[in-house]
Amino acid sequence: MTVLLLKLGLVPLLIAAVTAAGRRWGAGMAGFLAGLPIIVGPILALLASEQGAAYAAHAALGALAAVPASIGFALAYAWAAQRAGWVLSELFALLAWAIAGTLVLAWQPELPLATLLGLACALALPRCFPADSGSARASAHPPPLAGRMLAGAVLTLAVTLSAAVLDARISGLLSLFPVMMSVMAIATQRHDGAAFAARLLQGMVRGMISVVAFCALLAALLPTMAAVPAFTLATACALVAHGLRAGLARRPA
Repeated sequence: MTVLLLKLGLVPLLIAAVTAAGRRWGAGMAGFLAGLPIIVGPILALLASEQGAAYAAHAALGALAAVPASIGFALAYAWAAQRAGWVLSELFALLAWAIAGTLVLAWQPELPLATLLGLACALALPRCFPADSGSARASAHPPPLAGRMLAGAVLTLAVTLSAAVLDARISGLLSLFPVMMSVMAIATQRHDGAAFAARLLQGMVRGMISVVAFCALLAALLPTMAAVPAFTLATACALVAHGLRAGLARRPA
């Protein structure tokens, strides 16, 4: 019962917190905070608890390899939203994610290569977003939270329940399915416009360096270390990487 409540409650609350940060500090900061492993982290922890450390290590590697696919989703949505509504933008972004995810599953890069590829994408691709996204401003009245919170709960529950019949790398790939990107980008585009949505997604991509650090260290440590210290060290590494990335983003170009 406790695990079920964790599944249904933790991720939606984290989504609500990121949304509140966006209303207070803007789209870029909300996206940057959303780039933390606040969905993949709890999902991998639940997988470790229910399926074992070895399964969670392989799932972490699958999530790490899926980072470029999630970044591809963000780029596809941001550019499509400049000319299309949220339905076409979401479909285009999901197609980009599906193609990239299929390539990841077919390729299955090992830990060193997956880490290098994730770092390269998280550091280089934020520059590829629409140039005018920095002018975005939020409107005065926030959109409702219920839909995005529900989506986060459903994804967490679906991935952890399906882990018994799915390969670990597929579970890892699905744990990084862009649910937060989807629900927040759609709500933001509908409420605040395409420029604000692009700024939000750009911030998420900048912050995903912490996901790379978290998943890479977790995949490396779980085979030889107990779950609690492994998750503790991975979380600390993610926060350090996030802080360093924030300092890099503040430096003048």
